[in-house]
Amino acid sequence: MTQQDLAVQLSAAALLALWVYYVTSGISRRYYESALRAVKDEGMARYLTRKLVHILAGGVPAALTPLLFNSPVYPVSMAALATAYVALRRRLRPMRWFQEPGNRNEVTFSAMWGVAMLLSWLLTGNLIAGSIAALYMSLGDGVTGVVRSRHGRREKMWDGTLAMLAVCSVLGLAGAGAAGLASAVASSLVERLRAIDDNVTVPLTAVIIVAVFRLLAPWLAMPVRLSLP
Repeated sequence: MTQQDLAVQLSAAALLALWVYYVTSGISRRYYESALRAVKDEGMARYLTRKLVHILAGGVPAALTPLLFNSPVYPVSMAALATAYVALRRRLRPMRWFQEPGNRNEVTFSAMWGVAMLLSWLLTGNLIAGSIAALYMSLGDGVTGVVRSRHGRREKMWDGTLAMLAVCSVLGLAGAGAAGLASAVASSLVERLRAIDDNVTVPLTAVIIVAVFRLLAPWLAMPVRLSLP
């Protein structure tokens, strides 16, 4: 890798880190205030804001990572910094517009984002499986939460699962073909498990399934070009 490549990747990592900071400290706070006026419920407004943080702070970097980076160094480092930041803020000065007492969801989310990228690299030699897994955790689960919030509660319901399946299926097909579709179905089902944090089960399930396909049947893990009529 040339010095120019290193400089470009470092710049990209810095810009994405600033984006995550802006989402968690700025965009999300304003969204929470708007949601609170709309739903008149602090808990629900905070829940919706957390899903927005997942989608923007997790989803945007996840989608760009395979395009910008050719090793896990910068993505994993970004995830580690994000994990440390939200954990420290939770301890010293909580971002109460999306951080809930007793719920370290955002800390686990950031850590598993990095784990997905690292596992993807170790198992397949690239970041595609990690990107797909992080997108499921960010966009798929984010959409699930928004759909379920329409019922005024956060229980895992089938309409949310179907919404996640729809979103993840498109992402999976575009990123890894049949392997992506299989991982979308499995990830949407494990998200319903109550005993284990879905920020752990969803990305691990997705990475492992896509990696197994890429290793054993790579012709089934080819991206599908999705075009609008």
